[in-house]
Amino acid sequence: MRREKVPISILVPRELKEQLTVLAAESGRTRAAYIRQILRRYLQYLETKDDPGGPKVNWKISGIQGKTRTGSWLVRVCSLRKGNDKFT
Repeated sequence: MRREKVPISILVPRELKEQLTVLAAESGRTRAAYIRQILRRYLQYLETKDDPGGPKVNWKISGIQGKTRTGSWLVRVCSLRKGNDKFT
């Protein structure tokens, strides 16, 4: 059974859109699917972050290899993929 998808709109800087496009392509996903995956995993993180015995969120999104600008939130997501288990 497929989940119902509803449209949302967000405004992002052009640079972030380009970064997301590249990362999505590298992972074999559409940009929309890639953003959904990031949001889904972040929500999982929020639900489990205060439970020390709870499951860890797998931040590895297949194919992330793009470089992003220091200070962007995507850098922190990529950092989590590399083994840092803390989201700042």
